[in-house]
Amino acid sequence: MKMRLLQHLFLVLLYQIIQTKCCTKVTFVDTLIKIQKSGSIDYKDMLTAKITGCIVPEIITEQLGNVVIKGIECYNQSVPTLHESAVSNLPELDHLVISYSKIKRVKQKPFNNLPKLTSLTLSYNEIESIDNNAFINLDALVVLDLSGNKIAFLDPGIFSRLPEITRIYLIRNELEVFEPE
Repeated sequence: MKMRLLQHLFLVLLYQIIQTKCCTKVTFVDTLIKIQKSGSIDYKDMLTAKITGCIVPEIITEQLGNVVIKGIECYNQSVPTLHESAVSNLPELDHLVISYSKIKRVKQKPFNNLPKLTSLTLSYNEIESIDNNAFINLDALVVLDLSGNKIAFLDPGIFSRLPEITRIYLIRNELEVFEPE
């Protein structure tokens, strides 16, 4: 009995090490996410995964098998900081939502190798600061929703590296003056 318990604890520890190996810092801890597979148009078909570490193909494949990921939604979780490479290497990802998840800070480059990402929603968190390079290399991004946060200041150049951006939602923040470049 004790041996079986030790084996189980070892496997749990090994699983956690595997999940966190891809991140520079752990962003998600036991976070539930919904995943829309490529080709699926019905949101009832979304898969659920529990993530510790960062959202990358290796972790998702471990739980759900080999799936092409079109969309990810994360609501009502505790994600205080989006660290570098928090969501990475998902070449087919079209939309990403992390809302009502208590994010306070978005560090530089939390989104890497997401060439088809057109919609990013970080609404209704508690975002107070966003690093200047937070949205770098999101060349396909069309819509960015930062509404319902605590943003009081944004560097005017923060959106200058988003060549396809057409809509930025900033309502319900603490911005007093925002003048685009």
